[in-house]
Amino acid sequence: MLFGYLLQQTWFRWSDPLIDFPKNLYIAWRVSAGDLLYRDVDNWYGPLANLIQGAGFKIFGVGMDTMMAMNIVTTVVILILLRAVFALLGNRLMVWLASVFFLLVFAFAQYGVYGNYNFIAPYVSQSEYSFLGLLLVLWALLKHLATDRRTWLGVAGAGLAVCYLDKPEAFFASVVATAVYFFTRGLALACSHAPEMDFNAPRRWLVSAAAWVLTGFAGLWLPVLIYFWVRGGLAFALYAANHDLVFMCGNASRVVANAHIMQVYMGFDQPWTNFFTELRQGAIFFLFCAGLVFAARRWTMAPAHSWGWWCWPALAMLAAVGCGWFSHRGDDIAPEFVFPVCMVALVCVSRVLWHARQGEVPIHALGLAVTGTAASLMMARMLLNARTLHYGFFMMPLAVLFWLHLLVVESARPGAGALRRNRLAPALAVVASLAFGFATWHTSAYYYGLKTYAVGAGRDRFYAFAPEAFTTGQNLSIMMDAARRLSPKDGTLAVFPEGIAVNYHLRRRSPLRELEFNPVSLRFAGIPNIVAELQSHPPDTVILFDRDFSEFGTDNFGLSEETGRGIIRWLGNRYRMVYNIGVSSATVTGHTIDLFLPANPAD
Repeated sequence: MLFGYLLQQTWFRWSDPLIDFPKNLYIAWRVSAGDLLYRDVDNWYGPLANLIQGAGFKIFGVGMDTMMAMNIVTTVVILILLRAVFALLGNRLMVWLASVFFLLVFAFAQYGVYGNYNFIAPYVSQSEYSFLGLLLVLWALLKHLATDRRTWLGVAGAGLAVCYLDKPEAFFASVVATAVYFFTRGLALACSHAPEMDFNAPRRWLVSAAAWVLTGFAGLWLPVLIYFWVRGGLAFALYAANHDLVFMCGNASRVVANAHIMQVYMGFDQPWTNFFTELRQGAIFFLFCAGLVFAARRWTMAPAHSWGWWCWPALAMLAAVGCGWFSHRGDDIAPEFVFPVCMVALVCVSRVLWHARQGEVPIHALGLAVTGTAASLMMARMLLNARTLHYGFFMMPLAVLFWLHLLVVESARPGAGALRRNRLAPALAVVASLAFGFATWHTSAYYYGLKTYAVGAGRDRFYAFAPEAFTTGQNLSIMMDAARRLSPKDGTLAVFPEGIAVNYHLRRRSPLRELEFNPVSLRFAGIPNIVAELQSHPPDTVILFDRDFSEFGTDNFGLSEETGRGIIRWLGNRYRMVYNIGVSSATVTGHTIDLFLPANPAD
């Protein structure tokens, strides 16, 4: 009932008109039309989500309604997997609470003017699919832990493939969680033959388990490899089927070293100033984090002699510094109250390893360790870009719900301490989490209520902010109308710096493989490469849209070399302006939209 209510309240108001999400629509349309991903149209992330959505467009027709329906189904699957994971870890109360909290806070999130950060219209589809893959891995590992049926390891392998073919952070988290599971089970088998450790049994178990995981992985990865092999040859297929890994490894160091915006996000712009600021802010969370760490040790029944006395204050200080860093770099809700889940996971892992050395594995604690490891690593990824209200919608749910599980379920377990003292914690956690959930939904409902401006037509019709509140929807309508009236109907169209939505809604191809031209995209693609591609495939129509790039810490598009002045020079020598309009609202001023046609029509 809650899911249906939220759908009805937000119906076709989920997406952003111009930024990020329309790229998913354009790629799916081009894939359905026969274009080859990474050769004819580019994308930063893995191919699986784009291929599935392209197939959906091919079967059910090209339209925003097709993608929204597919994403709604995917969100339902994610909700079912979340319920399954916490059903294996906890109880029916936690399953219900996880469902309600996920729906209210994350699934339909709209905490600002950009509508890219919810599960129905995510900024990239790979974020949604990779989170589904991570949950599939955790569910399969927990099922294997409970039943010891190796077919569940094959399911975990398929989940790893989903993550690998979509987004790297979820893949890394799932791989480390799987490694913790395998290492602990193998260590327990080795130690069960006391007094001497026997590694033959764990070796055989690990080989068999790895074979099942690899089989499940290959069952999904190989069809993708074959698809690209048939379309583009073996070398291209190996690149495309491993695109996420190749792209991130090949570009990460260069971008971090050269891109100012990435340096700012990672705190490398003023490292010492940032460090002492973070330390000062983190100090106020020291007592809070110390309490969480000691409570986690008590809740998980970690043996008193497993670590030295000095480890606990050290962990508390580490958590406090981490919280201060997160608070300093972040710009949204207080993530410092979520980050200590990393410390809890570490305590769980330490307890499981201690028991494994005794030749036994406490099943419940190992489930907590595996889930907490995955949750911690997803949260740790937020340190690279701490805009929690943007990317937190798929990086934070597992950590937040894991922390709720500790408060609601683990704190009330009879073995966790005095039951009478802990009886109040679950009740307070349930009330506080529901209050927070409905409060955050109230914020989302406010923004959704401002979306009354209809954009597009037919199957692509949706609602954006009213022009007096925010002009992105109006800007899209103006650009679509100008291109429809003034440019060749069947010609190619390039919109700078971000406007691939115009191409999708008018069904006009872009001559460029790169689809957006913000400072980070320009850094990845390389401005000389973009100019060379423009020279080889000049567009029939060009639209310039004055997008504010202050959030990236740079000038607007074309005002400096690093923001695309070379592209503007190339356009100025070959195109003439035929349309210009200025757009303003109560919140945004100074937007201009220019449309250009070739100066020499024969060209």
